[in-house]
Amino acid sequence: MPGLEEPPRDLPKSFTDDVIATAPHIVNGLTVRPRKQVNRWLFGLVLLPDFAALLILVGLGMHRLLRYLGRHV
Repeated sequence: MPGLEEPPRDLPKSFTDDVIATAPHIVNGLTVRPRKQVNRWLFGLVLLPDFAALLILVGLGMHRLLRYLGRHV
């Protein structure tokens, strides 16, 4: 019945934290914490300079190739 459903309760933040997910685990006698999520945008920004350098190198190579071919045609 739609009228008898409980409204969602607002729990304090301390109750909604996932304590089990952040608790350390013991694996083979070593304390291991779960990895934090990686921000994909930040990861992309780290790789962007490499990609830009690759494009610049390809452009310079094409420019030199066209100059070479233009000189020998």
